[in-house]
Amino acid sequence: MCRLVTKLDDWLRAMPEVFHMTKVLLYEPFAFYHRSSQAATPEGNTTTGQLTMAQIAVRCRALGHASAIKVAKLFETFRRKHDIRYLQSSCTQYAATAAHFIVNHIPFLHQDELVEPEAYLRSLTRTLSIMAKTFKPAVKPLEEASNALRSLEGRINKAES
Repeated sequence: MCRLVTKLDDWLRAMPEVFHMTKVLLYEPFAFYHRSSQAATPEGNTTTGQLTMAQIAVRCRALGHASAIKVAKLFETFRRKHDIRYLQSSCTQYAATAAHFIVNHIPFLHQDELVEPEAYLRSLTRTLSIMAKTFKPAVKPLEEASNALRSLEGRINKAES
C-alpha cells in the first residue's frame, strides 16, 4: 500500500491541482474502514513493514483530508473569480464529495485540530449553498454539510465551556 501511495502521489504531483478529487475518491474506501475485532488484535507487524488496516485507514484519512482541503481551496478561489451558480453536475459532485470526506474525518480529530476542517467545511457549505439555488441535486449534500457544521460548532462550544 505504501508503494502504491508513493507512486500515486508522484503521478498526482505531475497533474494539475484540480485532480485532487481523484485522491479523495481513491482514499475514501480505505479511510473509514473499521473492524472492531481488528482493534483488539491488530493484524500485521509494523517492525517487519506490514501495515494493519487501522494504520492504512489513518494514513488514507490524512491524505484524503489534505486532498479534500485542496478541493475546498480550489472552490474558494473559483468562487471569488466566477459565478458558480451555474456550475452543475460534476462540480457539485466534487464539492459534495470533499465536504462528505471532511464530515466523516472530523470524528477522528482531536479538539485542537477542528479549526481548519471547520473553516473548509464552512467554505464548501457556502459553495454548495450557491450551487443549490440553481441545481437541486446540491440541496442534499448542502443539508448534510450544514448539519455537520452545526454539530461541529456545538462540539467546539462545549469544549470551550
